[in-house]
Amino acid sequence: LVAFNVVEAPKIRNKKVIGWQTIYAPRRKWGFDMAGFAVNLELLLRHPQAGWRRRCREHSPEPCLMNLLNVSLNDLTPFGVDSWPREILVWHTKTSNIHIRSRNTYGYNAEVPPKRFVIV
Repeated sequence: LVAFNVVEAPKIRNKKVIGWQTIYAPRRKWGFDMAGFAVNLELLLRHPQAGWRRRCREHSPEPCLMNLLNVSLNDLTPFGVDSWPREILVWHTKTSNIHIRSRNTYGYNAEVPPKRFVIV
C-alpha cells in the first residue's frame, strides 16, 4: 500500500488532473509513485537529460523526473476515471505487515482489508 492508503489516485475535474487523492502530502505537485504513471517515449526522447537521479532536491525521484521533462498537471491524461466504480489499473504487491491510515477508495473498486493483515 502506498503511504498507508488503500488507494492513491489523481483528483480529476472535467477530465483533467487537478491534484491528488491521498493522505500523504496531498498538496504536493506530483502525488504518485513510479507504479502509478506512464511516460510517452517521444517525451523522453525530446528530453535526453531526464531520468532517475540518485540525488534530487525533491523527496522522491518521481518529481525530479517530471520536472526534468518539463511537464505540468495540464499535460497529464488520466485513464480509467470514466467508469463507476473506477478500475484500479496499477497496484503494488509486497509481503509485509502494514497499518492502514486511510480506507478511502475514492470511488475505485478496491477490496479494503481488515485493520491488520499481511499482503501476499
